[in-house]
Amino acid sequence: MWTVGLISLILCQALAFHIPQVKYERLSVPLHDIVTLVNTNVTSTWKAGHNFHPETPASYLRSLMGTLPLDESNPDLKEFVAQVKHNEAEFAQAKAVAQVKAARGFSESDEEDLETMGCENAKGLPRNFDARQKWPQCPSIGHIVDQSNCGSCWAVSVATAISDRLCIASNGFFQGHISSQHLLSCTKRTGGCQGGWPQLAWKHWGHNGVVTGGDYNSRQGCQPYAYPPCEHHTEGPLANCSTLEKFATTECKQHCVNPNYEATYHFDVTDLQKGKKAHMVPRCNAMKHIYEHGPIVGIFGVYEDFLQYKSGVYQHNFGEMVGLHAVKVLGWGIEDGTPYWLIANSWNGHWGDKGTFKILRGENEVNIEMGFNAGYPHFVRV
Repeated sequence: MWTVGLISLILCQALAFHIPQVKYERLSVPLHDIVTLVNTNVTSTWKAGHNFHPETPASYLRSLMGTLPLDESNPDLKEFVAQVKHNEAEFAQAKAVAQVKAARGFSESDEEDLETMGCENAKGLPRNFDARQKWPQCPSIGHIVDQSNCGSCWAVSVATAISDRLCIASNGFFQGHISSQHLLSCTKRTGGCQGGWPQLAWKHWGHNGVVTGGDYNSRQGCQPYAYPPCEHHTEGPLANCSTLEKFATTECKQHCVNPNYEATYHFDVTDLQKGKKAHMVPRCNAMKHIYEHGPIVGIFGVYEDFLQYKSGVYQHNFGEMVGLHAVKVLGWGIEDGTPYWLIANSWNGHWGDKGTFKILRGENEVNIEMGFNAGYPHFVRV
């Protein structure tokens, strides 16, 4: 009975996460205070720094989190909602069993659990793994993008992961970048810069194909990113993002906008850039999936303290939830005894640890392990 009760409690808490409660106009903890509070906490596994100006509007910070909660009434999302619920139930059961064992005095291999999260599928994998090191022939894996003043994380994260997976699956033959702009503008039933779902971006790739692109003004690919990089942070040579008008989503274009691109729109969407099998990745399959196929996309709840992350392994300490954010998961490891996921953000290379961060692994920190999702190039057998 105790185990059943624990499962029910954990599962209800997980399902409630899908509806972020964002009802305030100002941060509950000022940005400057976050740095002091984190860095004076002797038990903290991470350090904070001044990523954002203390006067950055809360409305702007919220706008960066462009991933929308899963909607059970949306027919395009039903399969993903079912997969997430299944993942949540499995995690709740695993946590409940672990708590019962601990209460009864059972001991397990702490070292093995740190490495595998208690997952059979993770056994035999490296203690530390970084996709950038395994596939050095694919520089896209380490490329940090800037979503600018647009809530495009849901499209940007998928586009960058597709780029990596095409390069990996083709053994380095594909060296381009998939167009975040094309996914942002052309994925149906999404809100563009106002928000969307990574799962539908993966499905768009599979059903319609996607063209190549690149960063703003890069003159790379068919449809480069339409929005200029800007300073999300305290200072720098670019315009401050929070002072810019929020960009409107450009219309879906079925032609190349880069006059220097030598291929055609039709070539891009019908040749190498087709995908298949968009799906959620169960937490116990995530490490093996990344190790074999490359980076995946993760979705998590951003809380105010995360905004000022600089180094170490992030664990939520305080502050309200700001929104849902989609990112690219590069690998995993253990730092000073704390297991982590290694992740690339999309707020340019000045944020965090050169654009990346680490977050606690194995405990579904801020729901990161319930939101893993991926797809495959059409020529990969799975």
